Amino acid sequence: MALQGTLVASVQGHLVKVGCDNEFAVSSVKRYRQDIQDVLQKNLGGRVQIEPVLVAPAADGGIGAAGPKGSSGTPVDEHPVVKAMIRELGAEPL
Repeated sequence: MALQGTLVASVQGHLVKVGCDNEFAVSSVKRYRQDIQDVLQKNLGGRVQIEPVLVAPAADGGIGAAGPKGSSGTPVDEHPVVKAMIRELGAEPL
């Protein structure tokens, strides 16, 4: 699955930065970027741009820092884009 080993690092307007814990995950997100964007656009009714970024593993073995926030300061897991990724693509919080 293209989203295994990933999390939503940030959401700013139409840009969703997908944090990846290794280069393979970055490559997978790049490979399936258009498919992911198409599903999100269909379900959100607007343009979405996906950008994979490499993030350092957290101390607990997961990726990224606990509780990433969007540009509004809201927890990322409450953002409509993230909710759609969970609902439509089967993404899971790490």
